Amino acid sequence: MRPLKILLYVAITTDAERSTRLEPPSLKRIAVQLLDIAWAFLARRVSTHFYHWEVRNSNKGDIAIRLAITEQLVRAFHPVPVEIEQLQWGNLTAERAAAINRDFDLCVIGGSGYLFPIFGRFPSRFFEDVRALRLINCRKIAYGLGWNSILGQTADLEPDSSRALQAFIAGLDAVSVRDRNAEQAIFAATGTLAAVTGDPALYDGNGRPRGTARQPKGRLRIGINLACHGIITARHLERDLDNIAIVAKALRKKYNAELHYVAHAGSERLAWWLLASRGVITQWHDTPPERLVELYGTLDFHVSQMMHSAILALRAGVPTIAMAYDEKTAALFDLLGIPELCVPITDWDPADILSRFDEMTENCDELRARFSARIASLRGEAARFLERISREERDGIRCA
Repeated sequence: MRPLKILLYVAITTDAERSTRLEPPSLKRIAVQLLDIAWAFLARRVSTHFYHWEVRNSNKGDIAIRLAITEQLVRAFHPVPVEIEQLQWGNLTAERAAAINRDFDLCVIGGSGYLFPIFGRFPSRFFEDVRALRLINCRKIAYGLGWNSILGQTADLEPDSSRALQAFIAGLDAVSVRDRNAEQAIFAATGTLAAVTGDPALYDGNGRPRGTARQPKGRLRIGINLACHGIITARHLERDLDNIAIVAKALRKKYNAELHYVAHAGSERLAWWLLASRGVITQWHDTPPERLVELYGTLDFHVSQMMHSAILALRAGVPTIAMAYDEKTAALFDLLGIPELCVPITDWDPADILSRFDEMTENCDELRARFSARIASLRGEAARFLERISREERDGIRCA
């Protein structure tokens, strides 16, 4: 039986992830980081040089999505063997179309915040993708697409972005999205109702959430994750640092808790040092993406800003409060039936977070049952979506 060849178009490929890990830091980068750390301990107001902390292609949420989609595609097409090659966003060109038509049976645009309008306009990469996709003749699907919109940057789509989205959706053979926000935005612009299958990272390759919540023994273990993977989130962190420290210290004192920082991007080492400068010392965990659910399963509760930190903690059965910098996180928590555990960071108060945390600890069993049931339901939707694609491909359709 010949293998089905799939092109997986994702935010971070395996090669990009690997090459980033091998890049040595420059002496200038190290020097600027040391100055930022010293200034954070000495100054009342924090100001950092984010680009000297940034680590490209290190977002573990995007990597977790790639790993999950790969496993789910292999399972969906079984017993037909599949060969999956990866292409990173921004590299889908008209020149590549001929090779894709020759070499692949299926093109899968995989998850993450692929649709990312800023003040109503998509990035140039999206327009280039639309032009290239018109030239690709094999079947094309989008799976678990996210609609990202940073709080404060939302607006109606500009006419050219709306037309590009219409052309994009019209050129696909099937599309699924990760939340109702994406479903509604696409429907408003195109009239197409996409399947809602949740974020691919909510499930592992065998279709079941992995991990179970740790049974409390000894000191409570509380996870912390802060968004510091881009210049906007870094500025938010500088602005909110003192309030975040108030929350962390209060949780540590009230619950006699161990605080565990779970990193989701290389630049979050800056977040750890900023917390330390305010007297919040946490245990640092820079765990490989494929081991994160296992790590989250050792926690009792979690407080996160990165959406996939929340996703993987919830997948492990850990009740989580999200401090959302983007509409996507609120959409996730709505989808999972736990909107009360999501707080936008545009206008938040430490007392509110602490009150919600107290309520979460009191109602953790009911909350866990609620979001676990929703994850199970969405897992079924995702499996049915991929099974339909698999059935349509089993006869060995080749690209024209």
